[in-house]
Amino acid sequence: LSGCRSMVRIFSEGECLGAIAGDAYGDIFDNAFVDEELDGIDGISFAGIAYPLPYADFIQLEGINPIFSDLNVDFVIDGSRVRRIPISYGGALKSWDIPKIPAREDGFGVWEHFEKENIIRSMTINAVYEPWISTLSSEGELPVMLAEGSFSNEAVLTVENTTPKIPVGGVASKVIATYSYSISDPVGPESEEYTLHLRCEETGDISVSLHTASGDKTLPSRRDGSYLVFKAPASGELTLVYSQLKKIIIVVFIILAVLILLVFFAYMQKHFPKETDGKKTKTPTKKKKPKRQKAPKAPEKKKERPRPEHREKKPKREKRKATPAPSPEPDLQPPPAEAGGEVASSGAAEAISPAPGGDGHRLNIIIDGEIDRRI
Repeated sequence: LSGCRSMVRIFSEGECLGAIAGDAYGDIFDNAFVDEELDGIDGISFAGIAYPLPYADFIQLEGINPIFSDLNVDFVIDGSRVRRIPISYGGALKSWDIPKIPAREDGFGVWEHFEKENIIRSMTINAVYEPWISTLSSEGELPVMLAEGSFSNEAVLTVENTTPKIPVGGVASKVIATYSYSISDPVGPESEEYTLHLRCEETGDISVSLHTASGDKTLPSRRDGSYLVFKAPASGELTLVYSQLKKIIIVVFIILAVLILLVFFAYMQKHFPKETDGKKTKTPTKKKKPKRQKAPKAPEKKKERPRPEHREKKPKREKRKATPAPSPEPDLQPPPAEAGGEVASSGAAEAISPAPGGDGHRLNIIIDGEIDRRI
């Protein structure tokens, strides 16, 4: 084994490892390798047999193959090389040296992982395509903002809580919060607007205002849980505004309705008063009489009927017999005769008779043949 030149990297551990050979027998001489991590044969280097050299000295050896001195980095997409970058031993790649991978409808492309610094070998880097990321979020467990679109793995959404540059709203509005945001994606396709979800715990008539050079613009939005959903450009300043206009309109309407009713009642009382006997009177309000509660009836005591032997016989009432009126004495004058020669008569007659006992007289008033009164 002689005249061997080697630049080897082995990513393993164990026995029988070497830059020239893992093990060797027989005549061995004049084998050189670049001094890096490995030794010559089975972990041992031998002077004049298997010896290391610095890279600068190694590439100066007679008859050295250009593959050791010409280092390149090739970028390949779908098997075709799109760029080759010559590089020196131990050199580094700049960001502008790395070509962009064209996007596809089904996804975005990324380069295989490779070292961008301390490059000591020629390399071939292949492009790999991955599906688009549909949702991008800001930092935090409960992100302030989410963005919908087609994003690569290098896309970033930044959100900051700021103070509005100019006053937003008026007396009927109240500013809840203001955010400055931006979406950056060096790989993904550029879009004029994205669907954004902005977190808002407050409820009610809340709108989203976008600050532009020409002024504030209210964006159409809808609520989805704790977020307001709307469309906006890739960057800008958003303000959440709570509108109190509906409440103010309702209060004003109620006040106006009460005033109209008061004016109407005053007009009716002035021009159409209720009169009674030419005087204005107030119609009395009927008071409801309280219901009288019936007193509970006392239990009736049963009357004991007297026994027959104790009953007293009631004396029978004797009927008075009308005493006949005594005939009138002859000296009594008849009533004077009326015109026509007839004497007036009535159903009543008077008779005077001496009272029993011989003292005075008594007067019997007889009506229809019966005594009505005695005087």
